[in-house]
Amino acid sequence: MRTAAFPTFRKLWARIDHDQNMLWRQSLPAGSYQLRIQYNYRTHFDSYTAGKYVYISNTSWLGGKNVFLGYAYITVGTICFILWLSFLILVKKYGQKPKDIVDIGKKTKYMFTKPKPVDSGDESTQPLNANNPTIMSKNEKQEPLWQDRDVRFDVPLNELKFRSGERIVEYFTKVEDTKGNSGEEGKMTITNLRMIWQSKVKPRINLSIGLGCVSSLTNRTIHTKLRGKHEALYIMTKVNGTRYEFIFTQLEAEVGVQFGMVELISKICRAYSSTKLFRDLKLRSAIITSNGKQLKVLQSETIYNKINGVWNLSSDQGNLGTMHLTNVRVVWHANMNELFNISLPYIQINNIKVRESKFGVALVIESTEGSGGYVLGFRIDPPERMNSVYSELCNLFAIHASKPDLGVETYLEGGSGLAFNDIDANSAVITSIESDHKEIDEHNAAHQSDAIAAYLADEAQPKNSDVVYCPQLGLAIEKIKDGFTLESLWHVIPQG
Repeated sequence: MRTAAFPTFRKLWARIDHDQNMLWRQSLPAGSYQLRIQYNYRTHFDSYTAGKYVYISNTSWLGGKNVFLGYAYITVGTICFILWLSFLILVKKYGQKPKDIVDIGKKTKYMFTKPKPVDSGDESTQPLNANNPTIMSKNEKQEPLWQDRDVRFDVPLNELKFRSGERIVEYFTKVEDTKGNSGEEGKMTITNLRMIWQSKVKPRINLSIGLGCVSSLTNRTIHTKLRGKHEALYIMTKVNGTRYEFIFTQLEAEVGVQFGMVELISKICRAYSSTKLFRDLKLRSAIITSNGKQLKVLQSETIYNKINGVWNLSSDQGNLGTMHLTNVRVVWHANMNELFNISLPYIQINNIKVRESKFGVALVIESTEGSGGYVLGFRIDPPERMNSVYSELCNLFAIHASKPDLGVETYLEGGSGLAFNDIDANSAVITSIESDHKEIDEHNAAHQSDAIAAYLADEAQPKNSDVVYCPQLGLAIEKIKDGFTLESLWHVIPQG
């Protein structure tokens, strides 16, 4: 279709306005006009006969008339053509897709070679110096560790699946949840992080009890209408100040709970409590020997590198100390005061990077939100040495992330289970009868469910103790709690 040239547009619009009454009678679309060009009406390009005509619309998108709308159409079309032609030239020159060309300007401001993954076999990085504002980062996506420090009810299947490093220690096929699901037969699985009970008939009914939430563990005699009088496993837990009580009964040939089950679960809880340094961040703890200033090595732990002259940038002046890189954690302690230290397991590390700070280029380690979200900065001189430490730390971090060592299984395999190394004097030791538990700051709220009310421990209401006759003493005494004997009460006060 051919159109009139630019210099004659005014004449065209004048002719349209002059013949408006005739054009309305031709039933043209609203806002459009038919332009007939006579023989004596010449343009810059050509002349048209009386039989040729074109449609020109002078109605904008908003409904108003615009005599310069034709100029706008041609201008927009020209700009689009120029942009399209420019992209074709850039694609041919750089050999990239148009969406990648936009990022070229962003990439030029990074003056380093990003470290490749560990499995690529190439860990070469540009040496760091004060004039190079390099930012190198190593971020392994790890699942947040919640299994051992939370109690959840009726969780979905994806939360029942074992996380990386979680392993089965023992399982029992016929166990009843007497407290909340009386009469329901289920399977109880004990892992190195938690206890899982799941109904066989309705798998959606389940429990996930973290070992870090257990405050007491014992066996008691109970009486139910369905089972009568039998032994049951009592587990008391505490999460965010709320106490929950769980009662489990084995449905074997002889209904009740065997002492071996109580002893086994107690042994696992004790192993978990003794291996907290494998999983928890510790500040100012007794991890360094007082005489030789050596790191107290955990069972199955191997020290790969000891780095002297590492500055901790937590204060304005910095603290000179020593860093230890092992297969399960990174440890730093001050040379002047061994109690000023930090033990950070790899499972609690969120990110490792090198970035600029007010002290110069620093090695920065960020912990997960569950461990407090700490940002730890270290400086190692010279820069080439820091680059080497960064690469080694990234390698150890990636290896541990692929197969975490949580410590519990190692302690169970390393001894009889009756005695464990005293790694953390502040941690609790759960016995087969009763336990003391050191409360830790929980960051995850308990899962809300209607089943929670069935497990709440009723401690607010006062209970009147029964008075019974004791034939050993020949006196009437208060009834001894289940799980205790008269002889055990005499051992409350140490002898001698």
